[in-house]
Amino acid sequence: MSKRSTSKRRRYNRVKNTVNNKQKVANTQNNSTVTKLSSTNMQIALPKVREPLSSLKDKNIPFNFEDPEELKKIRYWARMFYATHDLVPLLVDIYSTFPTAGLEFVCKDDDIAEFYRDMFMGPEKLNYENFLKEIGKEFFISGECTILGHFDEVNGVWESEEILNPDNVIVSRSHFSSDEQVLLDVSPIVEDLKSNSLETSTKVRKDKQEQMKMLEHFYPEIIDAATSGDGLELSPDLVSRMANKISPWDLRGTPHMLRSFQTLMLEESLNAAQDAVADRLYSPFILGNLGIKDIDGTGVPWVPTQEELNNVRDLMQQALAADFRMLIHHFGFDIKSVFGRESVPRFDQDFERITKKLLQAWGIGESLISGSSGGPYASSALNREFVTQMMTNFQQHIKTHMKKRMKIVAEVQGHYDYEEVDGQKQYITESVLRKNPETGEIEEVQEYVLLIPEVRFATLNLRDEAQERQFLLQLKAAGVPISDKALAVNLPVDMDEEQDSIFEETVKKYLSEATAKKRALEAIKEKGLPVPPELAAYFMQSEQSMMQIKQMEYQREMMNSQEAQGINPAETMDFVNRGGRPSTTPQDGPQKGRPDISNGGSDYGPGDAMRAMESDEMRFEMPKTSSIDQSLINFIMMKANRPFSDIEYDEYLDAKYDGNENWKSDYGITFEELEEILSEIQ
Repeated sequence: MSKRSTSKRRRYNRVKNTVNNKQKVANTQNNSTVTKLSSTNMQIALPKVREPLSSLKDKNIPFNFEDPEELKKIRYWARMFYATHDLVPLLVDIYSTFPTAGLEFVCKDDDIAEFYRDMFMGPEKLNYENFLKEIGKEFFISGECTILGHFDEVNGVWESEEILNPDNVIVSRSHFSSDEQVLLDVSPIVEDLKSNSLETSTKVRKDKQEQMKMLEHFYPEIIDAATSGDGLELSPDLVSRMANKISPWDLRGTPHMLRSFQTLMLEESLNAAQDAVADRLYSPFILGNLGIKDIDGTGVPWVPTQEELNNVRDLMQQALAADFRMLIHHFGFDIKSVFGRESVPRFDQDFERITKKLLQAWGIGESLISGSSGGPYASSALNREFVTQMMTNFQQHIKTHMKKRMKIVAEVQGHYDYEEVDGQKQYITESVLRKNPETGEIEEVQEYVLLIPEVRFATLNLRDEAQERQFLLQLKAAGVPISDKALAVNLPVDMDEEQDSIFEETVKKYLSEATAKKRALEAIKEKGLPVPPELAAYFMQSEQSMMQIKQMEYQREMMNSQEAQGINPAETMDFVNRGGRPSTTPQDGPQKGRPDISNGGSDYGPGDAMRAMESDEMRFEMPKTSSIDQSLINFIMMKANRPFSDIEYDEYLDAKYDGNENWKSDYGITFEELEEILSEIQ
């Protein structure tokens, strides 16, 4: 074949291929046009009818708390969110833990307060320090808490308490009474004891069989209640309930978390979107383009066949699955990632909005959780007060429950309120209406008022409790009657024990000080050293203080004796205040043994002047004797264990001023001894 014919055939084949490619493109465009025309359609879009909570229905979120079965589902959701969420457990724990801190019992009778404190707070007894937290957690998760108590009739105290599963509690109310009747669905318990699942061990199955026999023998009413499905009626004295009711007529409580279900599900959607983005980043979606729109500039494209596409696809999958990836291909192959890092949406603002909505549902500000103070003070303070009020409501539930428990114990133990009159207890009674079981009539009877302690908690203001205690101290300093016990409430301090410790420490301190000074004086005298002035002054002051104390004791005994004998104690007190001297009423004429200055004579010396100053006339103007005479008389009265009489006082003055050395009174002391004592005093 000639070269010319060969080139002609090549041109023919090239033209043929070009025509075929143009025909393929034309067919593709025609097919696309047909598809577009055939897929185009006109429809009428009807507006969706909106109604309250329709979005919750569309998302299949339970919200009908009036339906018992749906209420169980709501409680299940709440427990799951508490167990898995990162913020919800913190909010629940704040409301269940903070209000129950610092539980204290205050009563006029310390023994009764200690009795209830030991019963409720004892680690081996009710252990309310931990049990109250469980009550709060159940209340804020389930919206209600039903507590069943077990009473020890022998000792008259509560032995234990347990929180019942709300799904097994049946609550009803009569149309003619506001009291609620609580029943316990015991069928799950009985069915669990009857089941002999192979998954349990032999020991567990044997224990269940023994428990079932005990129920059939000792508690057949439980078996009957489980069989009938009516529930076991519980005594109102043993059951205590607290519920978060949406309406006053509701029988069951509604979980506080229900108001956050929609927000929590929105957070779940954001988390799902975040997970989808992360998955795409880990295993990205790659789009490969094989083919050329224009091969030689004439507008003729190169469209690969399906076999060529499959070959490139297999090569790409092998390359992505290998540790070392390298792919070599000829022209017309383009690769790009559809979802790259630059396409990842930012969810920061969305999650912040979710967090704020969750905090708003519980009434807690962000500053309370994070501790920041970026917002204005007024808004933060208002938020704290709002949270305080919500927590105070829960405290009232706790106080009502504990008051109900304490009343039953007080009635069994005989703890009755009283008033102290002249050191004697007089019990207080009140009038109540009771139905006479014999006649059926309503009668007014007198009953003793029960004495139960007042339950107090720590200061619930979300502020520093030291500020409130400082304010109470200021009020006490201003004269407001606030006791030390009121200041020490919620402090780990026992006031009685502290007072005993202070008493013992004070006694030891004074004994140690007095013993040290006495030993020092004895050592100084033994060595013949001069006594330091401060030590001598200490013993002189101590001796005078002892004399005054004994004198006061003697005066008190004398007054009690005179009151018993019918003597006016006021005259005796006037006698004692004069230092044991007789009445200072001036007498007619000069006194025996004393200078007469009634005529205004001036022929006497300094000694006469001193004696004149102690005359009856001058003593009438002077309320008390001199300090030396007073000390001497106090010493004599202390020794004789009684005060001076009028005659003995005159004899003392006569002996002092006339120099009667033979004077001796009933006190058993001579004037020489008096002069010696007087010289020691001087």
